[in-house]
Amino acid sequence: MQINLEEAGYAVTLSNELGGGYSGTHLTAKKENEYIEFYWLDDAEACDYFYNLLDGLYPNSNKLVEMENDGKFGNIVFCGSELAMNASGIKIVEIKVKV
Repeated sequence: MQINLEEAGYAVTLSNELGGGYSGTHLTAKKENEYIEFYWLDDAEACDYFYNLLDGLYPNSNKLVEMENDGKFGNIVFCGSELAMNASGIKIVEIKVKV
């Protein structure tokens, strides 16, 4: 993801300083008005915190996704503009859940 964004001209920052007392990794990439923020979190309890944080920072985000305890991806929260999401290489598949 980092390499894809850098090759597309985005300024990318990686950090392990998350705030809120949580641990994990945070990637931010920006290019003009395009952006993506992605959190890989050590604990599922942090997902709601970062989901709400991103929702407040980017209320008009094209995508805002939260996944907890996923067998393949773990605990992630991310949002971004459509162009930045495409540049990152993330593929989002819409899933319908029947309750």
